[in-house]
Amino acid sequence: MAQKKNRYLLEFMSIVFAVTLALVLDEWRQSVKDDKLNKRVLNSIKAEVLANLEQVEQAIPYRESLIQELREGRHIIVTLPLSDIPLNINDDNKLANYLEEALLSGQQSAFDRTEIRRVRDKRFLILDDNVWRLEALSDSLKIFGSGNIQLRGGQIANNAWQLSQATQVMVRLPFKLVELLAQLNSRQATYTGVATQAIEKIYSGDSKIQGVLQDMLWMERQLKEDYENILVIIDEAL
Repeated sequence: MAQKKNRYLLEFMSIVFAVTLALVLDEWRQSVKDDKLNKRVLNSIKAEVLANLEQVEQAIPYRESLIQELREGRHIIVTLPLSDIPLNINDDNKLANYLEEALLSGQQSAFDRTEIRRVRDKRFLILDDNVWRLEALSDSLKIFGSGNIQLRGGQIANNAWQLSQATQVMVRLPFKLVELLAQLNSRQATYTGVATQAIEKIYSGDSKIQGVLQDMLWMERQLKEDYENILVIIDEAL
């Protein structure tokens, strides 16, 4: 009788051990699977952040230089060879009309106010609210102002937050990283909106572009700091 009980007990213990082992193995496999998914997501986020960081690192010095040029009136809109200008460039009225037509580039609309004004030894072309400085050299006429601006930057990816949410990895990420990613998602969306405003101002010839460029520069500096902080946390987690 005792021998039979021992056999039943051994069988019961074997079943319990087998079930426990299966549960432990399943949990281990799931843990390995989760770890691999975490690393894939973290590496994807890292790749996106590195690409965006490169963008803003290139944009910041360009934006600083551009804003300084605009502030000091050194940004060249266009350089016209004197041989291409069929008139005496010292005749302000004729030159103003010629430049108006040249700058319109075939557009239907015209400026309501077109004139060249002299202030001391400098000349300025005024087209409505736009004021551009003229500089005549021996072989060319340069026009300085806020036109013909290349925006650069503004094209940054914004998928890291969505990726962490879609894969449900967010609950296993370090809290500080989740916090920074949420902040980054909002800041990048705002930055993209400001960049869109800048593009609209550039295409419309708005002379008040400097304010938007200043906003972009401030946000690019903030984004650079965010990216660097996020990369530190990701490297610690990987």
